[in-house]
Formats: sequence, C-alpha cells, structure tokens
Amino acid sequence: MKNLIVIALAVLLTSCATDKYLLSSEEMNKSPFSIEGHTVKKGNEVIGRITSTEIEIDSKGNMVKEFSFTLENIGKSAETEALLKFLHTKFPNKKIEINLDGVLDYE
Repeated sequence: MKNLIVIALAVLLTSCATDKYLLSSEEMNKSPFSIEGHTVKKGNEVIGRITSTEIEIDSKGNMVKEFSFTLENIGKSAETEALLKFLHTKFPNKKIEINLDGVLDYE
C-alpha cells in the first residue's frame, strides 16, 4: 500500500510540472508573431529566418533537433524573450536558438 501511495504522488508531481516558457493557447492566439515557411514575422514585418537545422546527440545519448533563427529586425530583449517563448511553444520538442548576429541595436 505504501508503494502505491509513493507511485501516485510521483505521478501527481510530474503531471503538475509545467514549462515556464510555453505559452497558453490564448497567448499564442494573441501573439504578434507568425511563421511562414522559413520566415519569422511580427505582424507583416519580417524579423528573422530559420537559418539552420541541426541534429545532434547530447552527452546523455539523447538525439536533439535544433532550429536556429537569425533575427534581422528586432531590438528589445523583451521582444526577443517573447519570440523565444512563441518559437518554443510552436516547436516544443526542438531546441531553439536565436542568433542576434545581424542586430546592431540589441538592448
């Protein structure tokens, strides 16, 4: 009986875990960001592109798929964080990387 309680608690605790970077469906619907092909937009403005896709095996032996986005027209760190959350929600099973190489006025 004691083992059953421990298992039930473990299941309950893991099922309650949330990803603080995932947006709710309501937040996704209100998001100004969208993806069209390899292009990332904020409204009608192109702000970046998917520039590479990588597949790697990490030190734990897990295969990890990564999308790299290069931003072209975004300047505020809060906007970048909002975009990162949008991309993570859109591709929850992928590692997401944002390159700021082309951004001159990043704050």
